[in-house]
Amino acid sequence: MTRVQANLLLLLAAAIWGGGFVAQSTAMKAIGPFWFIGLRFAVATLAVLPFVLFEARKATEKT
Repeated sequence: MTRVQANLLLLLAAAIWGGGFVAQSTAMKAIGPFWFIGLRFAVATLAVLPFVLFEARKATEKT
């Protein structure tokens, strides 16, 4: 990975991080805090699930 690519990835991460605050304040006006936390948890679960399945498949192939 070149230095330019690394800097662009850091910029993307910062933009996503910063956009999260805007999304949170907008969502809190539309839905309550419990719904928001539940939705956030569901999205995080769906984002991590492919990695978990990949690692589980890799672990079963080794045994």
